[in-house]
Amino acid sequence: MMSKIYEKLDTLILKAVADGNMFPDTDYAVDFEAQRIACTRNWYKRPMIKRRLRALRDEGKIRYLFWSEAPSGLSGWYPAENKDA
Repeated sequence: MMSKIYEKLDTLILKAVADGNMFPDTDYAVDFEAQRIACTRNWYKRPMIKRRLRALRDEGKIRYLFWSEAPSGLSGWYPAENKDA
């Protein structure tokens, strides 16, 4: 379950992945929101983004594919396939 602190950051990460950015931690909006949270909490932004990627992966919303299994042949984060459909 997503914490209220991370709602916007998680939404931005999911949007970046859906838009085809295989490395959402390099997305400007994701980076900006992470920096905002980091400044208010006195945290480091990079580990926080990595934790959110892992949390979203564990929730089944995104997945990391290696080049051999990725549809584009490029490693990175991809939206999780809907297994219910």
